[in-house]
Amino acid sequence: MMLRRNAIVSPIGRKAAGLFVKMVIVWAALGLAGDFQVSLLGSAEIPKVKIGLLLPPDEPQGRAVLEGVLLARDHANASGTNAVEVFIRGRDGQWGADGVEAARMIIDDAVDGLIAPPDGAATHLALQVSGRTQVPVVSLCPDGSIGRTGVPWNLRLVACTEDEGRTLFQGIGAGAAIHYVAIVPRGRAGREISSDLARAARDSKAISFQTVEAGVNLTNLNGLEARVLEKGPRVVLLWLPPKPAGAVAKALRERGFKGLLAGPCYLNSEEFIQSAGNAFEGVIVPCVANETNQGGVEKFKDSFRLQWHHEADEISVMSYDAVMLLSCLMRRVDFRSPPHRLPEDFCWTGVSGLVRFNRDGNRKVRLSLMQGHNRAFRPFQSAQRD
Repeated sequence: MMLRRNAIVSPIGRKAAGLFVKMVIVWAALGLAGDFQVSLLGSAEIPKVKIGLLLPPDEPQGRAVLEGVLLARDHANASGTNAVEVFIRGRDGQWGADGVEAARMIIDDAVDGLIAPPDGAATHLALQVSGRTQVPVVSLCPDGSIGRTGVPWNLRLVACTEDEGRTLFQGIGAGAAIHYVAIVPRGRAGREISSDLARAARDSKAISFQTVEAGVNLTNLNGLEARVLEKGPRVVLLWLPPKPAGAVAKALRERGFKGLLAGPCYLNSEEFIQSAGNAFEGVIVPCVANETNQGGVEKFKDSFRLQWHHEADEISVMSYDAVMLLSCLMRRVDFRSPPHRLPEDFCWTGVSGLVRFNRDGNRKVRLSLMQGHNRAFRPFQSAQRD
């Protein structure tokens, strides 16, 4: 059955817009409008974009996502020209519960667009709902399968796991024969990661690659480090959420592992740094190369620190950009109406840098390697590779 969206405009919203227009007329009459009056030409009111965030309660990176989204909402509303309203849903339950919550945001909350979380299962459910309702989705999920769903209005803002793996294999390998062991979660998430990394490994020469499942309870290692070390890796890939990844890194170093530790970009987080302790030193991650908005990054970090009292991480940055990107896109006449297609030359600059997409909705990114040193990730130097 085709789901239908509620297109009713809030009476409160109409009253607020009418009051706003009256205020502008008064300002203009008093000679106070200035340049602001010019920005209103051709528009009687500034619409509020409704954005739905699907956030399962058990999402390991839920706090980072939520903090980025809420900060973006506050900044957008403070701008006076970019107002957004954010709806957040997600609940425990059998598989499919998050799909129901995504549908509720579209039917009950009448959102204009959805943000899908890092979790692959929840994101696939959001895309199933989106495919029936034609509501665009900005995804924070790195699974390769997300880019093969056939939903044309799905835009993946983060780098995919396959690209991250390829960057690590090619950057660390430098033509040498290296054995990698990747630690992945048990279940669907681990299968997706293993599949993506295996594809990346096949594209990289002179490496061997194996995976080890971490088990259900990631807070109890249960000899995980011993199972990894018996495979004789030179590089261990910590493809786990930040906190358990840090615990595994620490356990491996305590067991005497002298090789390299590496992982996905989302390990660039305060949670991982604290969990890993001294084992953080030397950890390698691929990050989106931001060559266009360094000033914006610093302003974002200052603002994030002021509001949340800790450092921003990679997922917070991407979540912030997801809100701002959707707000921008839903104000474009050429995107707002189905089938929500972007022009080939679309380009937008967010906190994470230049944002462009290919035909499958995957972000075109250049990844660069960073390495942990003195509680911060810094550019990976070639002299450090041995």
